[in-house]
Amino acid sequence: MSHRLRAAVAVALTLVSFRAFAAFGVTTSSTKIGDVGEVYTAGYHGLVVDGGTLYAVHTRQLREYVSDACGGASSDVAVLVTVSNNGGVTWGSSHLVAHGCNIDFDGAGIAIGPDPASGVRRLHVVWGDRGTVADPSMKISYASATLPGLAFGAPVTISAPADSGSATPATWSAAVAADGIGGVHVTYIGAGGTTYSRSPDAGATWPETGTLVVPNGNQVALSADAAGNVLIAYSELGSVYVTKRAANGTWGNPIAVNGAAPPGGYVSVVSGARGTFVAWFAASGSMGVYVASSSDGTTWSEMLVIPGSTLFDPSIAVDANGVPGVACTAGLTSISYARAQLDRKGNMSWGAPVTVLTGSSIYFANLAFDAAGKALIMYETDAIRFTREP
Repeated sequence: MSHRLRAAVAVALTLVSFRAFAAFGVTTSSTKIGDVGEVYTAGYHGLVVDGGTLYAVHTRQLREYVSDACGGASSDVAVLVTVSNNGGVTWGSSHLVAHGCNIDFDGAGIAIGPDPASGVRRLHVVWGDRGTVADPSMKISYASATLPGLAFGAPVTISAPADSGSATPATWSAAVAADGIGGVHVTYIGAGGTTYSRSPDAGATWPETGTLVVPNGNQVALSADAAGNVLIAYSELGSVYVTKRAANGTWGNPIAVNGAAPPGGYVSVVSGARGTFVAWFAASGSMGVYVASSSDGTTWSEMLVIPGSTLFDPSIAVDANGVPGVACTAGLTSISYARAQLDRKGNMSWGAPVTVLTGSSIYFANLAFDAAGKALIMYETDAIRFTREP
């Protein structure tokens, strides 16, 4: 599904109902993320948790930043970060990361990680833009801020010059992850395929940009663990693949993680204490959202977690104990959610999916967990909105 499809109009959301089961019960209310009076929001978005603080990133077309330099454009596009210090109950004003008429409003990625050199934590943001309105060349940009303050430094380009010769890289494809030793990792779809850039020092320098990981790939996703190992998941020709790079090492051969369930849309990947989990939507056969899991990165097993024929954009996350959950949009009119559960012996199985909310023109259910293991869901409709498990 095209990112552009749902960015053309703003629609009013009417929340209708929630269904709950014993382990889950999202409230019937949602909170708008962003400044009061914000009337048009577009693009993919990201949600990260740092202790009791939530950080959300999104893009928005801003009337207040209209510039003649935009070649007659009616509005500017901004990359914004918004913060909640109370678990998402309320959100502060948006912090501007960057703005310009050349920023792709299809979205931005966000991650949090340590800066060992200074002993602080940093917030990392990536997005796509181009040089000028007339120039189709695309690039991936990056900026960071020291926490808890949000004074972002000047953006830098972290895609390769070879990726700037045409309408590549696919600027909506940029994903970012931070490991536990100061590394920042970015993947995107470049001119040659699945591409990777890396900073070893919390974003201060980028000695590696535009490394071609595999000469193909679509719908890329990225995960990094505390030790600095990196995983890229992507779909290609009816299969979902994972390739791994050991900390400061080289990329291994891609491994297919799906069996009979071919991918039909976006993939999502996460690593945790109980292994690695990859989610995707299968658009044929037994349709629905599948999750493949592996404890060693080599042997994989898949399971149909959320059945359905009109599911989009699964987002998978793990809680502090490494137990996964997955959320997705269903027919653009609701959000579906499923959570794995542990028995008394520590064996894991998936619970039945539930409908979290219903409405109209709902896109991109982005999932995270707080320190207590409660589900946090950020999604797009008439604005960027948020709801959480009570």
